[in-house]
Amino acid sequence: MSESFTYRNTTRWIRDKKGVLVMGEDSLGVATPPEFGGHEGFVSPEDLFVASANVCFVVTFAGMCTRSGIELDDFRCEAEGILEKKDMWIFTRITLTPHIKSKAGREKIEKVLENAKKNCLVANSMKCEVVFGNIEISD
Repeated sequence: MSESFTYRNTTRWIRDKKGVLVMGEDSLGVATPPEFGGHEGFVSPEDLFVASANVCFVVTFAGMCTRSGIELDDFRCEAEGILEKKDMWIFTRITLTPHIKSKAGREKIEKVLENAKKNCLVANSMKCEVVFGNIEISD
């Protein structure tokens, strides 16, 4: 038996290379990034691409910590995406750098980190490689 889910949003063009992304009751101003003739101060499709891998990893890791009985005192994750000109512009790598504060112990945290990365459905759907940067774990 196959399961599937559908996710929808609407982007409305405003003018120039600007628009509004609408998801449910939330909206976000979006634009082409400045390096491609767009606008400063707006979220770009490139930003959203990198952010989607980061958000998916964060919520996957946090959920796995809860199921494993790991209490997080603090957790944030930085993400950096590398966009390169090959035959066309393409993301070649996204580096996720988690910063974790927990008393659970490094070995237990690292195991959950690897499982979360392995089970991050957004990262698994991307062509580019998604890797860890310098993981910071403290208690």
